[in-house]
Amino acid sequence: MNLLLVMIGGIFGAISRFALGEWIHTNNGFPLGTFLINLIGCFILGWWFLTFVSQKEKIRPDLIIVSQIVFY
Repeated sequence: MNLLLVMIGGIFGAISRFALGEWIHTNNGFPLGTFLINLIGCFILGWWFLTFVSQKEKIRPDLIIVSQIVFY
């Protein structure tokens, strides 16, 4: 089950990186789309942990795995 969740999360992360990379073009070859989606993912993951994990909420382990893989 965990492998399936990792694959699903990886698909969404890869699609978002590709889509943002195609939408934002740079002339110097720097992968700005990948950088931005990783930066956004770090903020979302940090917010998610501060909101739910630090308040001792009971979170299913599979949701933690998916949330960490999608954008990071």
